[in-house]
Amino acid sequence: MAKYAESIVKENSKLELLVSRQSFTVCFRYISDTETDLNKFNLELRESLRKSGKSIVNYGFIDNILTIRLITANGEIEKSDIDLFFKNIIGQACKIEKKPVLDYA
Repeated sequence: MAKYAESIVKENSKLELLVSRQSFTVCFRYISDTETDLNKFNLELRESLRKSGKSIVNYGFIDNILTIRLITANGEIEKSDIDLFFKNIIGQACKIEKKPVLDYA
């Protein structure tokens, strides 16, 4: 599932893969059109998504860059779960940016 999630990040121009996939972990960030401080935006995105109850995902730093860390270690995860996660994150980002919700694919 991590390979699948990584492929979604690579194929979406609004998402940036920060390092190659590490086992079950995919580290990426959303590239905002409206915010120049991407660390601030991605932390707000992560918190907003968590507070919505739709998806819970962790974050960390690679050098000084905040990264959203999707960990796909649960053996029950299916492609539909990964799809829903990215739908939720893109939808929440569009909401923060006050833009129409885009399809992640």
